[in-house]
Amino acid sequence: MGYAEIALPLAALGVPTTPVKPMSKAAFMSGWQDSATIDVEQIKKWDLQYPNHNGAAVAKADLSAVWFFEVDSPDVAQRIETETGNKLPETYRVRSRPGRGHYYFRQTPASIAMGNISQAFVKNKDWSARVHNEYVVAAGSIHPETGIPYTALREEPINPAPDWLVDWCLSQKMTSSAQKTLAASSEPIPEGGRNNWLTSMAGKMRHATGADLDTLTVFLLALNQQRCIPPLPEDEVKTIAASISRYAINTDPPVYSNGKLVNGPSGYPQGTLQQPAQIAQQTEIVLPTYKKSSYPRFPYDVMDGTSVYENFVKPVCTVNSRCPEFMWLPAVQIMLNYLTLKVQVKDKDWKGNMYSVLIGKKGMIKSSSVNDAITFMGKVGIVDHGGMDTASAAGKVLVWTAGSPEGFGLDMQRTNCKNGILFYDELSGLVKKAGIEASGMISALNIMYESGKFSNSVKGRKESYGLAPNSYAASLITCDTDRNFQTHWSTLSGESTGLNDRFFFLYQPEKLPEPVPYTYVNTDLSSGMTQHLIEKAVQQGKYEFFDQSPLRRLYAIDNRYGHRAEKFALYFAVDLDRSDIDEDCVERACRLVDYEIAVKKYLKTYEAVTKEGTYQQELIYFLRNNGGSATMHEVEKKMKPKRFGTGLWYSIFQGLVKSGRVRVIGQGTQGDPQVVQLLRDEDDDD
Repeated sequence: MGYAEIALPLAALGVPTTPVKPMSKAAFMSGWQDSATIDVEQIKKWDLQYPNHNGAAVAKADLSAVWFFEVDSPDVAQRIETETGNKLPETYRVRSRPGRGHYYFRQTPASIAMGNISQAFVKNKDWSARVHNEYVVAAGSIHPETGIPYTALREEPINPAPDWLVDWCLSQKMTSSAQKTLAASSEPIPEGGRNNWLTSMAGKMRHATGADLDTLTVFLLALNQQRCIPPLPEDEVKTIAASISRYAINTDPPVYSNGKLVNGPSGYPQGTLQQPAQIAQQTEIVLPTYKKSSYPRFPYDVMDGTSVYENFVKPVCTVNSRCPEFMWLPAVQIMLNYLTLKVQVKDKDWKGNMYSVLIGKKGMIKSSSVNDAITFMGKVGIVDHGGMDTASAAGKVLVWTAGSPEGFGLDMQRTNCKNGILFYDELSGLVKKAGIEASGMISALNIMYESGKFSNSVKGRKESYGLAPNSYAASLITCDTDRNFQTHWSTLSGESTGLNDRFFFLYQPEKLPEPVPYTYVNTDLSSGMTQHLIEKAVQQGKYEFFDQSPLRRLYAIDNRYGHRAEKFALYFAVDLDRSDIDEDCVERACRLVDYEIAVKKYLKTYEAVTKEGTYQQELIYFLRNNGGSATMHEVEKKMKPKRFGTGLWYSIFQGLVKSGRVRVIGQGTQGDPQVVQLLRDEDDDD
């Protein structure tokens, strides 16, 4: 793509541009801040002078111009929504790399007053505001690292940013004296002093903020361009950043293990803690700071436009106290299961198997939501309940509640069922079955998730079955209360079973719908649209990804996150009536998996081998989410010690005290209550 093809569309939007070196982010023209233009003739001249060059869009502090909100992490949008209750507004947007990109906004008095905000001087260091005489690489340019073009994701007009976004940006700025010191002077740094000065600035930055390599690199490159005359070569600046990033720093509070200080900055007391009875007197101990994870927010707009949502979930939830995601996800699982063996994805060993746990307060209508999804997809004609009277699956998905893996395998074989779903309306039921079956249930779940060889030929002919690899699809749906989930899950997942990354966790919204009497909604006719889309997909038979690059970051975390996003992406392609798995489908799928990861981080799922370990983890989780401490009354209200008996409870609690994980302070008298404090949680052992 030539420079003119990059610059002319932006000129039409009133955005000035300047040429950038090919396969680079570096503007090279002297005084590019002033020469950047929307003049068509000048753009054409530059196109002849600089063929195959990239282009940059330039911000100007003028009400007729634009500024750029540059996002360097997929976490930014979610964090903004969590902290403000608002989503990033619709506007022209360009993706640089998966999860990263630029939002273009019209200038307002508030944005001009805000000014430039460097990535090096904000919390989390993963975004910047480029308001005046700064630029972003424009759509159509080639990324220097990935070789993939910068892509315009949203073709909406460039809209002004709301004041709440500007306020949020300002609230994230570092206000430390270190920032003021580093940014105060504007005197040029001449040759002969550039290396020493940049090294000094990097050291101060790392000491003041704990900046990592990426942050130091961004910071030094900016200083190099702004202050060094002439600027040092980029590679030399990166070498300085790498060198300083290796210097050890320690700004964390001290951490104690088995009575000894194992981590703490200079000035903290070293040595051995005294016995538990004396710990209360150790006033010099500085407790770790525990910050509760942000509440995970389901990305509701990913459902918009899908036939399952528009024709089933939305009409029902409009008049009932249902959470839409709790109806939508099971329907998606059913559709994906049904499409297995009927639809292929190019270059993929695709299977629609998916396991999920729906987690919410007691009485939240979780199981009923699943059953409503089964009923709707039954009207679509792809699913039915399996039972002793079921003679044949007849090509449909069959939903079973089997007593054992053998029972599920026998039922699948008896009915010639190639697409089966296990449904436990209570996770506790699955946990009990797993306990009875010892390792058999867990092993079977792992095999079925991968559509591996699932058989039992040891017993008599009537009790044997054999499902060949990749000849079937098996999914699982179960529900649990938020109160019992951690205990049940740690019991089921045990020690390193691999179940945690095979399950999608769907967690209740922070604010539940107001209860209203149930109203029946007839979806007989509307189910026909979903049926039509599924039949069309089966007839098409094969789908292809338009762009898989956004999936890479999920694969980097865990292969199964990437696989799960691929499955969701295919669902969106089918239910949005797309002929291929386009970028919109992939983006929606990635946001769902991002939500899953946020839920698991929030719930802090853990593994345990014994009951004692399970309940100790439960207590640690409670203390951590409570900021690191709680009164003994709060602990007993949460843990309900009577359910364990005195012997087990003593072992649970005193085991944590004696190991140095928790301590108790206070005499338990009026005005001096006993307080349980967390000195170390399981993360400190990793």
